[in-house]
Amino acid sequence: MNIRYILFSFDGRIGRREMWLVGLPISLAVLALGVGSVVLAAVTTPPTTPTTVWWDTDAGNASVAVFVVCFAMFLWISHATRVKRAHDLDLSGWWALLPHMGIPFSRGNEGLNRYGFPFDNPRHHVHQR
Repeated sequence: MNIRYILFSFDGRIGRREMWLVGLPISLAVLALGVGSVVLAAVTTPPTTPTTVWWDTDAGNASVAVFVVCFAMFLWISHATRVKRAHDLDLSGWWALLPHMGIPFSRGNEGLNRYGFPFDNPRHHVHQR
């Protein structure tokens, strides 16, 4: 299983199993890291004056930067896995932008479709970039 392909590529197809076992936990971990950095900075940074807030400090600025990077990674990973799931249903990747379309739960096409072979088919891995 090529993790880099599953998480970062918008080409091809992945099945429900790959999406739930790889994409979801990593997306949640990246999001938790970003939120955790902001919470940690907010809790551990004492204000220097009564009007100073945590994000006005160096630690606050760094944690916001970490959060922005982690959130961007989360968006990329979640969209890449949803697009490949849409491809598994022989739908355009644009359908992945619509929430709750059943894409994570629907069974994909059995054989070859316009986006290639199913992820668990040995021929699928021959055509990867």
